Amino acid sequence: MTIALATAAGVHHKDQKRFNLAGDFTWRKITDKMPSDELMVSHGGYDNSDVNKDINCMFPIDRIHELAKEGFIKACAPVHAGFMGGGGNQEKFKHETGPAIAKMFVEEGVDAVILTAG
Repeated sequence: MTIALATAAGVHHKDQKRFNLAGDFTWRKITDKMPSDELMVSHGGYDNSDVNKDINCMFPIDRIHELAKEGFIKACAPVHAGFMGGGGNQEKFKHETGPAIAKMFVEEGVDAVILTAG
C-alpha cells in the first residue's frame, strides 16, 4: 500500500509561501524527497514552536519512510499535502481545495492517506 500524508497543521516546504493566517484555503504540495528538516509550519491557530522543532510530531514523514523501509507498507507516496485547518471558507475548501488534493493523490497512485490535525 502506498501511503501519503495530508495535514491541516499548516505544514509546507520552508521555501514555499507561508499560509495566510486569516482563513487561507490554499494548499501546498509537499514533495517526498524534501528532507523533514526543510519542512515548517505557518499556522495561526496554535503555537508552532514545538512542531517546528520536530515536524514529525504533527507530520510523521520520517516514520512513514521507516515503515516503507521495513516493508510494513509498500511505499511512501511521492507527494503529500499541507493546508491550514481551523476555519476559512469551508465551501471553497470542500469544492476546490479538497478535490484538487484528492486528484493529485489519485494521479500519483496513492492507496491511502493519513490525515493529521492542526
